[in-house]
Amino acid sequence: MQRLNSVLGNKADKIHYPVLIDKNIKNIANKKFDDNRLYNDFENILSMRKMDNPVMGLFAILFAETSAGSEAELNSFGYRLQ
Repeated sequence: MQRLNSVLGNKADKIHYPVLIDKNIKNIANKKFDDNRLYNDFENILSMRKMDNPVMGLFAILFAETSAGSEAELNSFGYRLQ
């Protein structure tokens, strides 16, 4: 945890979380996926790793940040803060 804190700094007012962007069982070519649209859905994308592995069925893996109090963003993706 100390290493993670050194990477993220002192951001007690922020929530950090990973997101898997899957293809929802559709056979869509990754080239057709408009990843720029994701920036409208998240407060702050810190990192986006695009995937090109058909077996995994993913477009991308994101690491995002949102402000404390913006739990609606997390809830829309199924996250529940405890």
